[in-house]
Amino acid sequence: MNQRYLERIKSTILVFLVLLSFVLTGYLWYSAPSYEENRDDDYIQPPYIGSEKDNDISTYDLTQPQQIIAHRTGQHLLIHSNEKVFQELYNMVRGVSLVDFTVVQPTPEDWNRYYNQSQASELQFPNGCTVGQLDTFFQRTTLRDESTLQALSQINRLGFFTDSKSNRVWMWFFSDDAQQVVQARVDNLTPTQLQTALNQVMPNRNPLVIPVPTNEKAPWDPMNKNIPFSHMLYLPTAPLRVNSFAYDFRTIDINTMKQWLFKDPYVTPIQLNNDELLYMYNSQDQNIYSDQIINYRKKQGMMTYTNSPTPTEKPRMLIREELNLINQFMQLHRGWTGSYVLDQLTSDKQVNTYLFRMLLRGFPVYWENEQPGNQPNTIELSVTQNSVSKYSRSLILLTGSTPEQKPNLLPAHDQLLDQLKKKKVSLASISSIYPALMGAQRNEQHILLQPVWVVKYTDGKIETISAEKEER
Repeated sequence: MNQRYLERIKSTILVFLVLLSFVLTGYLWYSAPSYEENRDDDYIQPPYIGSEKDNDISTYDLTQPQQIIAHRTGQHLLIHSNEKVFQELYNMVRGVSLVDFTVVQPTPEDWNRYYNQSQASELQFPNGCTVGQLDTFFQRTTLRDESTLQALSQINRLGFFTDSKSNRVWMWFFSDDAQQVVQARVDNLTPTQLQTALNQVMPNRNPLVIPVPTNEKAPWDPMNKNIPFSHMLYLPTAPLRVNSFAYDFRTIDINTMKQWLFKDPYVTPIQLNNDELLYMYNSQDQNIYSDQIINYRKKQGMMTYTNSPTPTEKPRMLIREELNLINQFMQLHRGWTGSYVLDQLTSDKQVNTYLFRMLLRGFPVYWENEQPGNQPNTIELSVTQNSVSKYSRSLILLTGSTPEQKPNLLPAHDQLLDQLKKKKVSLASISSIYPALMGAQRNEQHILLQPVWVVKYTDGKIETISAEKEER
């Protein structure tokens, strides 16, 4: 065979091999699985924990006051958090611009003007709050920059009032524990605007209350001009009529929580005993390692998630930044299963722990034998190394409710003081008294919520006074 034929055969074979490689490549490409599609097909998002409505909130919603007291030229009225006027007054306070901060020592004349002659809204924080917490909801003023406020470890009340003498609106920051008042001028609001908002608060809609100083010395009385002011209780002139409620409930599946909190949905539990399961997972995210654990107690229906990230050199977050981090963490799985507000902040050198309490029908919710994060009424989260390091919550979720047939009456001012006197309780030992709902599991289907007075003492202890059934 001559050389020319050999070259043709080689060329033909080469072309054939090239064509065959294209065919095989195309076949492999066509028949190979799509890894991107497989990831999408394999991933099934777990169901959300709570509703979109409960989780469509801003960080400042978590730091709102528990209740507001309206002072209307000598009349004092209670405003619950579920009322429209409450939100209007709260948003008004959020938008104020504050200037001219100064420490003041109000005279009896000043106290009388505040309580009995002005138009005022008083935001109540029964457990006290820090300047860092208040910075979360003020839009136009950075309070942590004010040296006059830095000396106050706790602020119990914000008084927002008109002054006829100066024709201005002022704000008082009350530290009842330190017996100090810091005053600031509101420079973007007129007395008429505040009065218009307060005109919505009416005695036929809002309970009338009486201011009761815990040292039993009214600061507006000239006889008490040399006596430091005390905590102020606001007790109703007539019994408060409040329903009890029976709530259905269901339990959130722990596997759903695991799928949200761990990147690996296939982590299997270690059974510590008949009631307790432990899930453990080690994650890596952008060269940051963390050991994650979920401890689940089936009988109690509660879980505690812990996350121990690798220490970093990042500066510690501000309170408002940590609260924003917590809100984003909770919104990811819609973990706010109701309306919650910050009830208490506990700090140490490295960790801030935030206790959030449920608000239901305008009332804070407490529980029999309450332990933080163990019942449906509280959620506890900690922040360490700029990440959520602890998350404790009940997996019991309140659903539909039915009111009890007989409304309850919470004791009025005189009855309440008589009961405290019979118990030999000194008013000086009390920091606040406010209405709330007390929860307890009635049976396997229902949780009962009943109205109570919560009595909070200066040492942090809490006692409740029950309501009575209304006679008809």
